[in-house]
Amino acid sequence: VDPVSLEAKRDLVVAVAMHAKGRAALNGDDESSASSFEARAAAAIPWLVRADEAFARCAAHAAALVAKVDNVGLLELDLCRAYAVLEDPTALDDATRRLDRAAEAIAKRVAPQYVDAALRKARSGGSRRRVVIPPDLIPVARLKLLRGILAAATTTQGGDSSARTELDDARVLLAALTVDAAAVEPLLHL
Repeated sequence: VDPVSLEAKRDLVVAVAMHAKGRAALNGDDESSASSFEARAAAAIPWLVRADEAFARCAAHAAALVAKVDNVGLLELDLCRAYAVLEDPTALDDATRRLDRAAEAIAKRVAPQYVDAALRKARSGGSRRRVVIPPDLIPVARLKLLRGILAAATTTQGGDSSARTELDDARVLLAALTVDAAAVEPLLHL
């Protein structure tokens, strides 16, 4: 077992903390949160960029350590969400790279066949019966939503079929995601 350097551990802790701070700003969960989505996104980006830099420093010394955490892929999604809220055309190339990295990270955790099966199951439910898919597909739904937004933003005609496909997949997944009330009940009594 290779020992992980103290510097790599420190960078990982900093990355996770910066990501949490950026996510809180983006979601409006921090005490200094601005009221508009745009202001929250603008406030979140510096925290998220610092998290990205800390993850990169950690990966330079201990790539295996970074590969064990889901935060990197989720960070990429959060940064792209902030870019989308700001409608920043200068961020399109960066968003493309980040969504590709997010897709790689998510694919390590959620098999594409599993996603395909969940989409088939969700689509087969129709309007008569509710189909429930597990919450581990939330990052996949977020990825598809952001890819659809990016595809629509980079298409000059606005009729890109990949944008429609990604957005439809995201809609189907998000509609099928539910919270298990029985699982939440014990948490309410903590």
